[in-house]
Amino acid sequence: EVTVADTTEAAELIAKLNGMQDKPIQSLGYIKSRDDSPRPEFRREATESALAFLTAIKDAGDRGAEAEVIAKALKVDNHKGIGGRATPINKLIEALGFKQHQVYDNPRNQEGRRIWQKGRMFQQAYDAVRNNLNG
Repeated sequence: EVTVADTTEAAELIAKLNGMQDKPIQSLGYIKSRDDSPRPEFRREATESALAFLTAIKDAGDRGAEAEVIAKALKVDNHKGIGGRATPINKLIEALGFKQHQVYDNPRNQEGRRIWQKGRMFQQAYDAVRNNLNG
């Protein structure tokens, strides 16, 4: 475990470590603070994106959110940008103690289009992300 005093120190450490790893640390989307709190401190932007994504799924109800709704929530122009934005969200979800498949599912609907639906641990993950954002 590595702790840092502030985001500047974290950025310097990340820059040094990037050359030594296959996966950059900053792709994880969070920085552990020195207070040894049990929950990681996530970058606000990553947490806001995750909350927007989960809110879109929640608001869609049982029918599921279509790609256009998810793309709008993630502020991407079309469905092709969703995957890149979902990666840090999935990492955040996992860092909070959930598996992606427990939180949401991404099947195809009857027309063959992808939809995002709530999983069995959706509400718990939604609450964890919201609580992380609100401190």
